[in-house]
Amino acid sequence: MSDNQDLAKLLIKTKEGGQSVSLTALSNAYDEYILELESIPEGAWNVLLGIFSDSTFLGRRGLERFLLEMNVDLPKYSPQQLREFLDVLVTAVSFMSHEIARHAAGDFIARAYSEDVAIRTFKKLASGLPKEKHAAMVGLDVLLRQSDLKQSSAASELLEVLVVSYPEWHAKV
Repeated sequence: MSDNQDLAKLLIKTKEGGQSVSLTALSNAYDEYILELESIPEGAWNVLLGIFSDSTFLGRRGLERFLLEMNVDLPKYSPQQLREFLDVLVTAVSFMSHEIARHAAGDFIARAYSEDVAIRTFKKLASGLPKEKHAAMVGLDVLLRQSDLKQSSAASELLEVLVVSYPEWHAKV
């Protein structure tokens, strides 16, 4: 991928191509583009935000690859970009059709953000729709596996509430 314009063109092609053009190809192009960059430029950032803000993409397989790529390249994202992305991701979760994308969202939040931010976010998601509860449950599980967790009791209690109510809300996912 030579520049932001090529990435934006591929984004449009992927959106207009429906299921025949995979998000995997777009995530590979995004990864290739940012590979040697030290920070994420505005054009690439806008493409990423566009993907997680568009229901066309949120209903497709492969969304989780972007979260994996972001996690690998986390130092390249500015604190402002990460704050903005968290807001977009929290909104996007309820529109993610595929379970693996919601798994990846919860995992990403647990690994990419501070413990306080992650727990606050999981509390918000846990009080939401079934798909949001699903992401919160996965994220809390990931968070609790981190050895230096200071608020493990708060995370454990919230996870327990989600696990106990799982049969009720999971049937609606």
